[in-house]
Amino acid sequence: MILFRDTKLAHELSQNLVTQRQQWIYFILMGLLLTSYLYLYITDILLNETDNYIYRAISSIMGLIILALSFILSYKINISGDNANYFKRYFSLSIPIFVKIFIYTLPIVLIGFFIDFFISDFYQRLMQIDPNSEEFEALVIEGLENLSYGLFSTLSYILIHILTLWRYITCFRIASGQAEYKK
Repeated sequence: MILFRDTKLAHELSQNLVTQRQQWIYFILMGLLLTSYLYLYITDILLNETDNYIYRAISSIMGLIILALSFILSYKINISGDNANYFKRYFSLSIPIFVKIFIYTLPIVLIGFFIDFFISDFYQRLMQIDPNSEEFEALVIEGLENLSYGLFSTLSYILIHILTLWRYITCFRIASGQAEYKK
């Protein structure tokens, strides 16, 4: 099982070195990740009462556009290459692409949330209150409960979506024999 090196897996897929059992595991992992993501996303929408719906909407729309583009472009690349095993490749490659993008971009997302937090009016209100007061503690709890999307966190999510699309294109070119695998 390859969980990080997406181009190596793409090369193995092009050489038919991935077993049926490995493909099944990739498929199950992808289903679990997708289900978890949808659960967390829907829960966030239903429970989070913030005023930043525009940023959430932008991020969601970009995510859907990039998802659709990843399907369309990877399919076209697959067809123009060896035209074999599209779904096997897509589901198998999704796991290492997800793992790689998650690890590489987590710091970017955290920085985006911190910037949004520090430029928010919430932070300005927090700085005007005595840190030893009960009001300060209540405001901190309220802020943590309502931590939400802002401009910089939305930009970081857009970057993640673009990087994900790039990884799918790169891997499908290797898997379909249109690009060389570089160790």
